[in-house]
Amino acid sequence: MNAESVARAIFKKSHLVGDHTLILEKPKIYLVWPVYSVCGMKIRSLQIKNLYSYRDTKFNFGDYNVIVGRNASGKTNLIRILKLLLSHTWFQGVSVANYLRFNTHLGSTIRVELEFSKNEIKLLLDSIVKRDTSLEEFDSYYEDYKSASLIIYWKPTFDPAGVTPDFIAIWFRGGIILYFDQNTSKTSIICEKMLPKELSEEEDKMLELLSKHTSKDLESLKGLVLPIIGEPFTSKFRLNVDYLEEMFRKINKLFREEHILKISIDDTIPFHDRNKQYVINAISEIYGNATTFNPSASFWVLFTSILKNNLCFVSEHRPSFEQLAKDLFNLKNTGPLIENYEELKKSFREVFPSVDFDICEREETTQTTTKREKYVIIKEGSNRIRLEDSASGYFEALYILSLISDKKYSILILDEPALHLHPQKITLLGRELMNMKRNQTIIVTHSPYFIDFDLLQGITSKKLIYVKKNGESKAVISESPSSMQRHEFRPEVFFANCVCLVEGPTDRAVVLATSELKDNVLDKNDVVVVDIGSKNNFQKWFDLLNAYSIPFVALGDRDASFNESDRVLKLEKELEDELEKLGWKGGKPSSNEAYDFIKNLEDKKTELFKSKIGKLIDKAIGLINER
Repeated sequence: MNAESVARAIFKKSHLVGDHTLILEKPKIYLVWPVYSVCGMKIRSLQIKNLYSYRDTKFNFGDYNVIVGRNASGKTNLIRILKLLLSHTWFQGVSVANYLRFNTHLGSTIRVELEFSKNEIKLLLDSIVKRDTSLEEFDSYYEDYKSASLIIYWKPTFDPAGVTPDFIAIWFRGGIILYFDQNTSKTSIICEKMLPKELSEEEDKMLELLSKHTSKDLESLKGLVLPIIGEPFTSKFRLNVDYLEEMFRKINKLFREEHILKISIDDTIPFHDRNKQYVINAISEIYGNATTFNPSASFWVLFTSILKNNLCFVSEHRPSFEQLAKDLFNLKNTGPLIENYEELKKSFREVFPSVDFDICEREETTQTTTKREKYVIIKEGSNRIRLEDSASGYFEALYILSLISDKKYSILILDEPALHLHPQKITLLGRELMNMKRNQTIIVTHSPYFIDFDLLQGITSKKLIYVKKNGESKAVISESPSSMQRHEFRPEVFFANCVCLVEGPTDRAVVLATSELKDNVLDKNDVVVVDIGSKNNFQKWFDLLNAYSIPFVALGDRDASFNESDRVLKLEKELEDELEKLGWKGGKPSSNEAYDFIKNLEDKKTELFKSKIGKLIDKAIGLINER
């Protein structure tokens, strides 16, 4: 969510000062926020326990992320779990069927570490405490409160249909935990700094505490928990104001006594009158029609609304040509967004150097109405073609780039993007997405052309996340830069079941020809054969593949720079010596000569398969079968 949309949602009356500042006015509150700047939330990590194909793994995200892996490794399941965040009803009950658990006898948990903007954190805190400070004063508290964990826990069950979450907790790093118990339909607030030290220091112990107790049980634990909302959608509730004041005072100076929530014992609104109306206005603007809105659920509705307005999932579904034209027209003609539109045009030309586009408008008048049609024109040299009549790749690229440039959403999650683009254009588009200024982008793909070499350089903000499956799905991230050069890198290894490393093109031709004689066993098992270019490059590849836990085998000459082991083999001499044992008499063969020779060894297949060339293939298939 950008700053402008939050500001507009909170205050109806505002005015612009110059081109960049929005002054928001309300008695005693003066907030100044930059307009259209991307400052919304980010997903910093996602931990998944016992859900879908994940037993226990953690994804750590940067600002730009490419998620890859072989077929059925768990990438689609990751998208399914992230989409849970878009549901407005997950805190009321998103059921998880038993068969969707990795182990049907255990509970399931997802934990999302979120980082919020100042605007969002202030709005969330204002919904539960009395606040009277400006955004500038709030700056000093922001670092303490900008991070929060969303924890959703489903208890074990024998019901095949599954159960709704046993509890949902929001854990603000500044010391506040909001805990919603499905069993009692109560929300409780916990002061983290009043908990035993060992619990506040170890998150797993805190999670264990929450998962084993209802809020009723927690109330007896040294008075740590205070119910602040009773039946969240219906009845009135009672609040021990004195206790709440004392608890907040023990957190830190952000909650000074004069900032404590003050309400009457029969009030149904869990925030101070000073904040009540603008929070309700914000929820109404962000969430939609508020006619049925009960403010006793304000925090949860506000929290889920912020998630919804920050997250955008882009899958195979695309807008109409007319809708895309309208979106681009608005981008082009909205003052503060013109710069973003120019950035989009520049990026489009980087992907298609000899092509440009423009947004046109035409008035259509009938006897009763006048309609202004907007459409996109593609410029190929002197040719002018409407977008719907041009190559599908233009539409694909424009749509994705428009989402990046508009910056309406803070987090863009692209599931298998650019399916209609030529491989070279996918590479160029991937580089543009990586280099464009964006709050956070997450790409899930089966295409090696999205894997840019820069993702291997250990840059914190740019992450290549490899999802592997060996009985269970795991996320693997390497923080160490690769020692290989850009021209040596082969991104397709991240989609292979196993990688076979050989010294040069002739070795590769021999291995591929042998595989064909074995009924194309390597192709059928998704084994990639990589010519590494030199015997001195083996260690670079060993380091890369080990860093991402990608299975591999290797075959080198006797002077190769590695020690022979179960997975990496050495020939007794050179490759031509191995071929001479099979009847080759032409000296050192070219790759084509070696390939043709092996393909014609029908009468010596048994000898070939017993050689180290054949053993290399057997070891690769053996590694796959072990998994």
